[in-house]
Amino acid sequence: RDDIPWLTHHLESGEWLEAFYRRDLKDGVSQVILWIYLMLGERFQGHYVKAPIISRMYQELSSGLLGFHNAVMVQTTPFPFPFAQVISLTIFVLMVTFPLVAARYIEDFVLASLFTWGSTFE
Repeated sequence: RDDIPWLTHHLESGEWLEAFYRRDLKDGVSQVILWIYLMLGERFQGHYVKAPIISRMYQELSSGLLGFHNAVMVQTTPFPFPFAQVISLTIFVLMVTFPLVAARYIEDFVLASLFTWGSTFE
């Protein structure tokens, strides 16, 4: 536990923020959450706080990190190219055929035009 005081000084001095903005950290979010865990561990070592409160705090930090990693997973998972092409094709078919269907089943020209515009461009 001798290395934690330099970490506290490092966090309070703002050097970690400069390193984060320079992109020197390989995984900045995990590094910062590790610093938070270490700082909280040091903080609660000398103070009496009931265990359920501390465990809930760590649980909330962990669920936030899990949400971040799930968002990264969604962002980095590639969308299948054939599926994207099929979606584009079906949108094109809808754009071509819907005005014909709207003209056939909707008597009012203004409503048919609005429905066609809404389905095509919105």
